[in-house]
Amino acid sequence: MTVGTDRMLEADAYNRRAHCRGRGMRRMIESRFRKVPQVSEKTLYIVQQFEKQGRKLVQGRQMEFKTSDEARGRAERDAERVAGVVAVAQTVDTETGEVLEEPEILAHYGELPPGMLGD
Repeated sequence: MTVGTDRMLEADAYNRRAHCRGRGMRRMIESRFRKVPQVSEKTLYIVQQFEKQGRKLVQGRQMEFKTSDEARGRAERDAERVAGVVAVAQTVDTETGEVLEEPEILAHYGELPPGMLGD
């Protein structure tokens, strides 16, 4: 920034404060210019397949979809080919990877591991 730009910004800040002497109005204007941290959350639509290996049930392929309808449709189609399949919606913070909400079961077919459905 140049010296002229710095002075203009200082003058602008001074004028905002001078014209907004009221308690509430000044706080309101200052809060608009304050940076508010944004949580960048995203809902993932995931289909998880399960396959039989002998007597064991093991995780198979996991796929991510753009919509819940796509995930449900894939789970329904996979139900004929694998031992079990589940479609879930999971909301996560994209910056930290933190899970923000409990997963929502969209559809499930066949045999699933114990506890998968909250049993």
